[in-house]
Amino acid sequence: MFVALSHINPFLLSLGALQLEYLALSRCNAFASFSPYFYPESMREGFFFIPKSYTVSVQYLNTLLPNFCHLKLQGVHVHWSVLNLMLTWQNNVSLMSLELDYHSRDVCPSLEKFCQLLSSNSQLEILKICGSGPIKSNPDDNVTLAHHFCQFIHLPSLKNVTLRYRDISECQTILELLDAPNTWRLHLEDESYKVEPERQDASPILSFLATSKFSNVKQKTPSAHMAFPRLTSLSLSSVNTGMHSFNAFLNSVKNLQDLTLNSMNLDEVLCLLLLSNLNTSDNSILCPCPHLNKATLINVCPGCGLQYYSSLTDIDRRRQKYGSAPLQCEVREIVLKCDDEDIDMDFELDEGSEFLSYYINDLV
Repeated sequence: MFVALSHINPFLLSLGALQLEYLALSRCNAFASFSPYFYPESMREGFFFIPKSYTVSVQYLNTLLPNFCHLKLQGVHVHWSVLNLMLTWQNNVSLMSLELDYHSRDVCPSLEKFCQLLSSNSQLEILKICGSGPIKSNPDDNVTLAHHFCQFIHLPSLKNVTLRYRDISECQTILELLDAPNTWRLHLEDESYKVEPERQDASPILSFLATSKFSNVKQKTPSAHMAFPRLTSLSLSSVNTGMHSFNAFLNSVKNLQDLTLNSMNLDEVLCLLLLSNLNTSDNSILCPCPHLNKATLINVCPGCGLQYYSSLTDIDRRRQKYGSAPLQCEVREIVLKCDDEDIDMDFELDEGSEFLSYYINDLV
């Protein structure tokens, strides 16, 4: 990758790429990014998007990628300031999709550069961040970073947001920065190091999504900013949260239609789809997410698929009594194929793994 970029960079920044629309650079070693320092260190300063001379004019940089609209960086960092200059003030040009994944902390963009990157792409439709959010200048600062100097970043075209976070403060910062009133799909996933003794509590994140306030942070002023008011599709993977926060969140997403739960504590979560404890016992009050019409459970342990299918069937029947929409439900149970019974199997399978699926609509 280092050799390839060292050959591409001078041509790109001298001749440009007038027809280039999509650029994906992937260093396929997500594990390496858990180190706070980029390795190998000798290649850390081999920035991509860096001109030979820092005297290159902004007007010239703006002409290099006139049709550029999709950028995906996995484990490969760039010169964030130059990238921002290349994307700023281009005539009617903006990234439509941006994905930043698996960057060691010392090569992630600063908060200021991260804000500039989003602000210069007002037509952004898809945003995916996995452990590559803005870094703190002071690691001991517990105040949400957006209060330091950044205002909300208005992204009216943003429809799809994926946040696979490695620490709660990183996810909080990104959420607090976004002003995306038309986002309809959100995927949240805990991507923290799997051998950590304690799982992160995502209650502050769900509290913010429900109320625009973080439960563990005293805000300077009340916020009228609502997070994702048009959310209709939600996917949660390995998210650990208090039931009160999750209950409050489900009651706030009135328009939710599609819910996917992957590697979650289903025994605690599924019961929250029934009549909320936050509501009264009035039969006229709908269950949480009254428009929910599709529920998918993924990574269900072998042998438990029928159990959760039965639970969903009962929940669907009880929800319809209170006027909620009928549920189209699917339970995906992992199928393990191994001839050696002594081998421990890992249930955390990636997309494309084999599942034994149960479809409620096929059986009722």
